[in-house]
Amino acid sequence: MILTMWPKSPEPTPVGAVSSAIAVHVTSRRCFLRLGHYTPPHYTYMKNTMLSLLLVLLVSACSHKTESNVTDIPQAKAAAQKSAEQWLALIDAGNYAESWKTAAGFFQAAVPQDQWGHTIAAVRKPLGDLVSRQLKSAQYSEFLPDAPAGNYVVLQFNTSFANKNAAVETITPKLDPDGQWKVSGYYIK
Repeated sequence: MILTMWPKSPEPTPVGAVSSAIAVHVTSRRCFLRLGHYTPPHYTYMKNTMLSLLLVLLVSACSHKTESNVTDIPQAKAAAQKSAEQWLALIDAGNYAESWKTAAGFFQAAVPQDQWGHTIAAVRKPLGDLVSRQLKSAQYSEFLPDAPAGNYVVLQFNTSFANKNAAVETITPKLDPDGQWKVSGYYIK
């Protein structure tokens, strides 16, 4: 039997903390008194559990490599632009369901198909028909904010619509695991 007493503090002791304590250990034949620092068993368990979890996270983070499948950046930009323009043609034609189906898996996971259809219709229809679209910039990147690591090309187009003369469309194709460039993001400003 172990009887433990330690000073009560107004605030809980943080995980892994060592408290000043008086511990009285009673075994079947002996009783001894130990003065000094004492770490309650549940703190030791929690500390070991946290250290184990941190170790697992560290090992998994270190073992995950983001290998780029792209060796020719200009060719990647051209392929991504072609894919984006085909996808934009679906949007321009009002074929929103097909645009969702041909988008990147990351895009589909983030936006349900019915929500995409309602959202894009509410944004695009008031702009009217496409008048012109010209590539403004193309930037290759392996890391984007709030997106998983991968191969991306951020494309910006200067676009004119019937009801809005000057707009900037930003479209971000991502190289999907199947080797195809697919749209993972679309914004109109």
